[in-house]
Amino acid sequence: MKKISNTSLAFLIILGTVIVSCKKDDISKENSNNILGTWEAKSKAKTNCTSDSDNSLETLICNSTTCLTYIFEKDTSGNQLYTIKTVKDGIETNESGDFKISGDKLELCVEEEDNITCTSYNLRIDNSTLDIYTNDSDTGCKDELILEKM
Repeated sequence: MKKISNTSLAFLIILGTVIVSCKKDDISKENSNNILGTWEAKSKAKTNCTSDSDNSLETLICNSTTCLTYIFEKDTSGNQLYTIKTVKDGIETNESGDFKISGDKLELCVEEEDNITCTSYNLRIDNSTLDIYTNDSDTGCKDELILEKM
């Protein structure tokens, strides 16, 4: 059996790290480009909950009295910006801030009264469907919002 030298082993470890890092960067870049645009919420779900009674699925509609829309864009300086438009009982409210994608993670950051608050989500984009979700450690639920590209 042939022995692998320490130099060869170190090279293989570094090469493996570079390949994995490049793949994560590629996924981040692809997701950063694919997320751009306007997305309309179609459903909210709670699944895999510890208690079956906590599981739920709600179909969302968008009309003049109720709607949930996410808009992701880049400005001319390359800043990644988002706006969440919520219409409830005909009244529109907006949340705007910066977003960042790292691999399959989405971070939304909003500044309120000189305080920046960031929330992280898991992210999956498949053609015209955007799936944003978190896992609640207290209930075991996967809280999921499914949006469709407009």
